[in-house]
Amino acid sequence: PSMVSAAMIATGGTGGSDPGTTGQGLTCFPNPTTGKLTISVLKDRTDDITFQVVITTLTGNIILDEKFPAGGPMTLHLDHFPAGMYIVRVETGTRTNLWKVIKQ
Repeated sequence: PSMVSAAMIATGGTGGSDPGTTGQGLTCFPNPTTGKLTISVLKDRTDDITFQVVITTLTGNIILDEKFPAGGPMTLHLDHFPAGMYIVRVETGTRTNLWKVIKQ
């Protein structure tokens, strides 16, 4: 497991059009969301061909754990998750980034 510092947590914008970005080619938006969450890992910012997305509740229960190809945006459907706050962790081979995401 990778160590993650508080400096790596991006909360994103308060509106739906302001993406949470790390400046490392990673984005997670909209935040808050009503169901669809888009995550993008730009291929030119990483040597990895895939990235891991793990979504957990604030109590640490894993509700999604999947690998996706780097390069284009991925849309996750959170419609069936209850409203609340979640932690979205995106891991590439060299970085781990976290976002606090609100599902409305």
